[in-house]
Amino acid sequence: MVYVGCSNHIGTRWLTHTELLAACLHTNEALAHHWKNYGNEDLTFRKVQTVRGGRQALLEAEAKWMMKFSGRLMNSTAEFHLAMKRLGVLRIDHLG
Repeated sequence: MVYVGCSNHIGTRWLTHTELLAACLHTNEALAHHWKNYGNEDLTFRKVQTVRGGRQALLEAEAKWMMKFSGRLMNSTAEFHLAMKRLGVLRIDHLG
């Protein structure tokens, strides 16, 4: 399973994720469930791309990574739909 996110401050963002998960306050149910059942040792945090060009470029890169992993995402359906909207994909039934 894969959780895709983006940030200009990766270290801070990852720390926020882990603090919320440890406190059972994370809003992503799939990620929280995985953390609760398997712990933090089962998760790997990786920077997969450095993006230049501002926030819009960052969000578009995030959406492309979500699309790449669409069959294995832990991101919520709402997060996925928002990412696809950023890419200009209006219908998602043709992605599979």
